[in-house]
Amino acid sequence: MAVYKDGDKWRVIYRYTNWQGERKQTQKRGFKTKREAQQWEREVMLKSESKLDMTFASFFEIYEADKKKRVKENTWESKSHIIRTKILPYFGNCKIAEIEPKDVIAWQSKLLEYQGENGEVYSPTYLKTIHSQLSVGMAVIGLAVAVYFGDWIKALVKLNLVALLLLVQAVYVGIRVYVKGCKRARGYY
Repeated sequence: MAVYKDGDKWRVIYRYTNWQGERKQTQKRGFKTKREAQQWEREVMLKSESKLDMTFASFFEIYEADKKKRVKENTWESKSHIIRTKILPYFGNCKIAEIEPKDVIAWQSKLLEYQGENGEVYSPTYLKTIHSQLSVGMAVIGLAVAVYFGDWIKALVKLNLVALLLLVQAVYVGIRVYVKGCKRARGYY
């Protein structure tokens, strides 16, 4: 990849190999600073390499490209709205590998404390819907960890990939049960 001055703006030229093995080139223009152009370049590289160092917003773009084709339009619009307005503002710039349970708890507390202009609060049903979208995202991240670090984990623990995925799913279900108990204690249900 290369970053070039383009008049008073900056542009990035990015070369990559697509899933069919063909070499392609793309570019993006209009960055105000060289730093912005380099940051975009870095994010594109991380997305193409599927690294967990990418931001949650970049991960959402990958998730959107995959999931949008698999669900009905209204379902996707509902999911997308919740993710874009409630989850991305909080986690969008965080690297996936750096999101910790304390961050999710702080985000949940922020949602519980929210009051609109008229003193309105989110209904328990709406809060449950928001949290289910984040739970789906975390499940996908768990799967990504199993796939991306599968070889390393298999070297430590002698399991095949199917057994590893079942193990990850079991851990995920255990976490969901624990989180559901925490939600009950906090008044979500």
